[in-house]
Amino acid sequence: AIDPENGSATFLDLTVDRVRGEVYARCGPHNATTYWWYRFNEGQNAVAKVHVGPLRAASGAQLVAGPDGTLYAPCYVNGIYKFDHDGKPSPWSKPRQDPEGKVKTPPNCTFAPVSESWTKHNIGIRPSDGHIFLLEPGHNGNRPPKMLREYLPTGELAREEPIIWKASDGAVGPKFDAQGNIYIA
Repeated sequence: AIDPENGSATFLDLTVDRVRGEVYARCGPHNATTYWWYRFNEGQNAVAKVHVGPLRAASGAQLVAGPDGTLYAPCYVNGIYKFDHDGKPSPWSKPRQDPEGKVKTPPNCTFAPVSESWTKHNIGIRPSDGHIFLLEPGHNGNRPPKMLREYLPTGELAREEPIIWKASDGAVGPKFDAQGNIYIA
């Protein structure tokens, strides 16, 4: 049975915004046009519904917050979507385009290859500088191995060569400590 309040695929993603003391939990059915995240603000003891979008139907289930409150979501086939703190589309200043010219992206998406998967745990934002790190396949839809690439807050690749060349499809991360070191499980 589908829970009318929380949908059929509740709490598939959990992410913490340590800067703001907020926790995001994904809710809603397996339909990118209707699911949302609950945002719990610990300091205010308040819960809000955050709808991000529009996203493609195969957008997956992960949302992460940057140090400035910007929200990011990886999406097969386009790349990394960017939203403001309220979930509204936020354009990249220098979005990356598909080098092969096959994938068109809206202004709030920077191109990055993304595996076709509903449960992603492959994007992280380093709190110290807002750099975006993504475990990505060589081409859209590819499964393992993945590589870890770094994107600037502008949407550009920080460098062409990956930071980590190969990780399995089941890898979780990246996560960061206070010094900015990268962890992959």
